Amino acid sequence: MLAAVNEHLAVAGLSITREDALMLAERRVESLAETERIEFGPPAVAAIAKAIASSPFLMQDNLADVLAELQDAFYALRDELPVDVPDAEIVEALGDCFDTHFAAHEVPCDIDYQPSKPVNPQLLGLDYIEAWLAQLLAETRWIAQFDAASCVNVLERACPDYKGLHVNLYDLLLPHENELARTASRARQT
Repeated sequence: MLAAVNEHLAVAGLSITREDALMLAERRVESLAETERIEFGPPAVAAIAKAIASSPFLMQDNLADVLAELQDAFYALRDELPVDVPDAEIVEALGDCFDTHFAAHEVPCDIDYQPSKPVNPQLLGLDYIEAWLAQLLAETRWIAQFDAASCVNVLERACPDYKGLHVNLYDLLLPHENELARTASRARQT
C-alpha cells in the first residue's frame, strides 16, 4: 500500500511515511469492521490518493489525516450505496471534493440573500460559506430581539414588496430600530 499511495502522490511532491501507512491500514480495518465488509483487491486509499494528488488543497502536514478521513468516507459511502455503484465512482466523487475549480460560493443555488456586510470575495469554498453564514447569523440574532409583528409592520411600511424582493431585512429594519418592539424575553433583560 505504501508504494502504491506514494507513487500517486509523487506527482505533487508528497508522500506518506511507514507510520502513516500503518495508521491508514488500521483505519481501513476499523472501517471495514464497522461496515461489516470485506475488501478484495487493493485498498481504496491508493485510488483515493491518485484522485486527489493534484489538489492544491492537499498539504504534506495533513496528508495522512486527509487520506484517513477520505478512506473512512469511502467505506461509509460504499456501505450506503447500491452494489452496482462502482468503487471508481465513489473515489471520483471524493476526488471532486478537492477539485481545484470548485468554489462553493460560485455554485448556482438559491442563496440570493445578500448580507448587510458583504462577505470577502477572496474567501473560497467552505471558508466563504462559513463567513456568509456567520454574517447571516449575526443579522438574524439582531432581528430576533424584536417582536415579529412589529418587524412586519415596519417592513410593510418601509418596503411593501419585501416578501417578493431579494432585500436584506436587517438593512430595512436597522434605520427603524426605535420603532421595533423588543420581544418579551429581551424586554425583561434590558
